[in-house]
Amino acid sequence: MRQRTIASVLLSALLFSGCVRTSSFDRTYVGQKIAAQRHGAVGEQAEPGLLLLPEGVNLQDGLTQQEAVSIALFNNAQFQADLLSISIAQADLIEAGQLPNPLLNVIFPTGTDVLKGTLNFSLDVLWQRPLRVKASRLETERTAENLVALGLRLIRDVKLAYVAYTYAQQRAGVGAESSRLRSEMASITRKRYNAGDLSQMEASIATADSLRALDDQLQFVMEESLQGARLYNLMGIDSAGNALKLAPIPPPAPLIPQLDTLMPLALASRPELRVAALAIEAKAKLIGWEKAKVLNFVGILNARREHEGGLALGPGFQLPVPVFNLNRGRIMRARAEMEQAAYSYVVAKQQVQLEVQEALARYQAARQTAALWQQNQAPVLATAGQARKAFEAGEVSYFFYLQTVLQVTDVQLRIVDATAALNRAAVQLNYAIGQQVIY
Repeated sequence: MRQRTIASVLLSALLFSGCVRTSSFDRTYVGQKIAAQRHGAVGEQAEPGLLLLPEGVNLQDGLTQQEAVSIALFNNAQFQADLLSISIAQADLIEAGQLPNPLLNVIFPTGTDVLKGTLNFSLDVLWQRPLRVKASRLETERTAENLVALGLRLIRDVKLAYVAYTYAQQRAGVGAESSRLRSEMASITRKRYNAGDLSQMEASIATADSLRALDDQLQFVMEESLQGARLYNLMGIDSAGNALKLAPIPPPAPLIPQLDTLMPLALASRPELRVAALAIEAKAKLIGWEKAKVLNFVGILNARREHEGGLALGPGFQLPVPVFNLNRGRIMRARAEMEQAAYSYVVAKQQVQLEVQEALARYQAARQTAALWQQNQAPVLATAGQARKAFEAGEVSYFFYLQTVLQVTDVQLRIVDATAALNRAAVQLNYAIGQQVIY
């Protein structure tokens, strides 16, 4: 009776220790971390290739930058594939907590032998399993934080693509006007050359300038098409037959934060640093697990049917003697991997610091350049109207008027490029910090 009690208690302990639960670091956690940055929600898992629009998004009335981000979080195929890694990590966590099935050996009665059997339980899981589960749980958290980092990277890429597509459209418009004006100038130059007012060299220069402007226009049109295709691809939308009207991008707030303010914020916010720190902790748990593997203890419950018909139970155990193999190789490997993870954390921290410094320097330069053009664009752009009035009054030639307007279109291109650079720099700075600091 006492032997049966011992066996039942042992079996109950094993079954209780085999209870496994998934981690809270799941798809919902990733979505909440991304939504906390006011970037939008992560959609539920859907059928591959099926377009899902977030609530409140209507493509018929155009597309805003925030809507583009929300659609991408729902439909970007690569991000949706990456999100499934959290399910794989959860499955690994369940597997880490599972107990090996007991091994039943039965010997049937033959001749004078009676029915005999043994039930072997792997008891080493009682001290190995907690270490294994802790390492797996940390790996699940690391996977979740890595997915947050991938989500923020997708948001950055979508915003950059939206900026590129928006200003590619503007460049294409200014380039078309510049090409038209230069074509008119070349036509006037040819007429003056035929009338003997200009030399052949001057006419050839005007023609070459017209051809260059036409080539620039073709490049602008191609760039607009490419940037549109890239934005649609990131959003998970088929670009064929889609020509969404983009809403204007509001200018970033005139704010230039200081490096000593941004750096601590970035070190606390960037998920890449949390991923690197969790890798160190997980490898440390792995060392303890490898050490626990030195002792593999197997409990045995022996059953034997007596000739009188009774059943005799007897406990036992099987224990390898750790003389030749102390698992030193695996322990050494785990220690090396932990040290490697520590260096990886240093690399990640230095990379974040470098990204913040570069992003802030580019934002400061872009802000100054944009401010320079914003302060002086009004008088420069006004010269086109002044030249037109002078031409209509007969004070200047049409050729002079075209030259003036061409200078204005060149300035317009500079303004478009400066504004685009400022918006790109703001997106990159927000990404480098790990949260929205420039609105």
